[in-house]
Amino acid sequence: MIRSIFYPGLLAGILAGLFIFGAQQVKIVPMVFEAESYEGQAAGGHGHGATQAAAPRSHSHEDGAGHSHGDDEWSPADGLERTALSLFSNLITAIGFGLVLSAAFVLSRRRVSWREGIIWGLAGFAAVHLAPAFGLPPELPGMAAEEDIVARQTWAMATTVLTAGGLALVFLGKQVLWRIAGALLIAAPHFVQIERVHVEHAVPAELVSQFIVATLVVTALFWMLLGALTSYFSGRVGQAQA
Repeated sequence: MIRSIFYPGLLAGILAGLFIFGAQQVKIVPMVFEAESYEGQAAGGHGHGATQAAAPRSHSHEDGAGHSHGDDEWSPADGLERTALSLFSNLITAIGFGLVLSAAFVLSRRRVSWREGIIWGLAGFAAVHLAPAFGLPPELPGMAAEEDIVARQTWAMATTVLTAGGLALVFLGKQVLWRIAGALLIAAPHFVQIERVHVEHAVPAELVSQFIVATLVVTALFWMLLGALTSYFSGRVGQAQA
């Protein structure tokens, strides 16, 4: 069983990780660099002498491309070091998600086609990215408040767990009551009010909107590819063991 889980998750994770890394470099990273140019400006500042230094931050946060920002913690240098760290983090994350999907396929005890794998991948996207984005959309550098980071991460993790469990009950439950319970689990975290600290920033609203859409589209494509590849390699490993 370990081999049936490990090899499909590893191979699919490597390929999907390379895909999302390339997609980020082409589509998302340029937006991150553009947003970083506004980090030293206050919202509404225009023209020479109209800006002021942003408040110093003592913690780091990650943007949608997996880059860290913060004054008191180490961050990679621009160029090769930053690109290499981004590639490494994407591969590790993708392999982890691939292993989770591979384990889910094995535990389901049924052969999952690549088309069904795409659906499983979309379910992963909904749980890990889409559902949390309704309350906490992806943010560019300079937009996140450090004061409420614990509450935000707690809500996001709880939303992911509840959404994943709810989707499992909705699609795998054989009784109506289980499906109703699953729907309630999916909806539950969105009834919780998230207290967010307002951060003044000069990032244009158009750039913010483009970043949110691009991040969600790229991650959706990543999960679709990951699901299809994991199911494909799971089938190949199953045939080899037969």
